[in-house]
Amino acid sequence: MKMKRSSFGLAILGLLVMMFAGGEVQAEGQDVKGKLRVVREVEGEKEGEKNVEEVWGQVPKKWDVSRYTFREYIDPDTLKCPYPENWEAMDAVAKRRWWVDFNMSKAFDEWQEATLMAQIARKRYVVDFQRDSFEVKSVEPGRYEFVVSYLMFEEGASSSTWVGDLKMTIDVEGEGDVDLGVVDVVKKPYVLVGEEAPDFEVEDLLDETKVVKLSDYRGKYVLLDFWATWCGPCLAQTPHVKKAWEAFKGGGKFAVIALSGDREREKALEYVKKEGLDFTQVFLGGKREKGDPRNAYQVNTIPSIWLIGPDGKVLAKQLYGERIYKVVKEYVGK
Repeated sequence: MKMKRSSFGLAILGLLVMMFAGGEVQAEGQDVKGKLRVVREVEGEKEGEKNVEEVWGQVPKKWDVSRYTFREYIDPDTLKCPYPENWEAMDAVAKRRWWVDFNMSKAFDEWQEATLMAQIARKRYVVDFQRDSFEVKSVEPGRYEFVVSYLMFEEGASSSTWVGDLKMTIDVEGEGDVDLGVVDVVKKPYVLVGEEAPDFEVEDLLDETKVVKLSDYRGKYVLLDFWATWCGPCLAQTPHVKKAWEAFKGGGKFAVIALSGDREREKALEYVKKEGLDFTQVFLGGKREKGDPRNAYQVNTIPSIWLIGPDGKVLAKQLYGERIYKVVKEYVGK
């Protein structure tokens, strides 16, 4: 593939961005501090309205700061792609054609370079985190964005769980330190190993008139497989899920529910028939609606594979590869 002349330079700039990201600014300025509490979102009185209620007065010990940024704010409009004025009126073919032409143009290189340089130039500060508070030293006057993500590692899961977020814009001006008071960390609706698995009621993939409920499988071990045909890593799990199913389906105490996130039902049906998957299949669709199990299980990426016990509690989650069969055998094969 032929590379643009400026690609190497842009790659170097990108490397510089990563090198400078999180670098502490050494300057005289104001200290910014605040207290932390964990809240969860609750439905308001009006449709679509969101309110919060306190869950904990501090961040739990098990939560780890996975990434954060306290950096100079940039108006998104100053860095957005320079789409043509008639962009919204263009059809899909015209949009693709414009993007291909733009991607090969000098204007594209200039936009990319300007964006990277703006990122490099942003002031960044180190944050001192405590469970119940945070502090940033010597912040120069200006507008800043403060974004924090919290993860938690738990036994029985192959990867960490995204458990909370903090997002805010802060104005530092005048004299004296800035005390933000109580700052909210929004708790994600995560489900931990050992907790009750959220029930769901969804449409059967093969029969649109049939409803599948997780609670109907109480008393059995249930493997939940969130997947889609457009997801390569999901399809790579099919042999492992089939292996577990074929090994333990005869005992009457094991079930598999595959939850397709395909936009088109036909694509999921075609794959299921081709692979000869004779366990329970449901269709979620590409768009998430209220009551979608992907929300309850906080499925942000797929594949996402869970094992639920006969008592309805989560035994393991984020199972991949050979670990699928191994964990199922550990419980079902007793």
